Amino acid sequence: MSCEVCKNYFSIQYDKYNHTDCDCGGEAKFCPECGEPLTESQPLTLEQLREMDGQPVYIRLGDGDQFWALVTVDNGELGLLGECYDHECPDKAFYGMIFNDPAGHFGLHVLGWLAYTRKPERDGK
Repeated sequence: MSCEVCKNYFSIQYDKYNHTDCDCGGEAKFCPECGEPLTESQPLTLEQLREMDGQPVYIRLGDGDQFWALVTVDNGELGLLGECYDHECPDKAFYGMIFNDPAGHFGLHVLGWLAYTRKPERDGK
């Protein structure tokens, strides 16, 4: 296996049965040399977002915008704080709305949006 960031090659063998406290499936998630993630960033669920009050997330909107924001949760209401939002949030009904929309970006409907813990490695349309 090789790291895309530091280009070091390494061999790691994990016993998946010794990883009962995590969901890694016995596979390495970070490069042992530089610490960078080895797996592509996956979108968060709305429930995960609600548990991230005060933490940064990377937002991708179906209209092509993408930016960093801080998650805010006020009385259970999810919001984002960043250059595009001031404790507001894109419509949660459109979260993760995947659709082959010619006007959309990143595989999303033009009104759809997703949040990640880190910037996705792959750029979409």
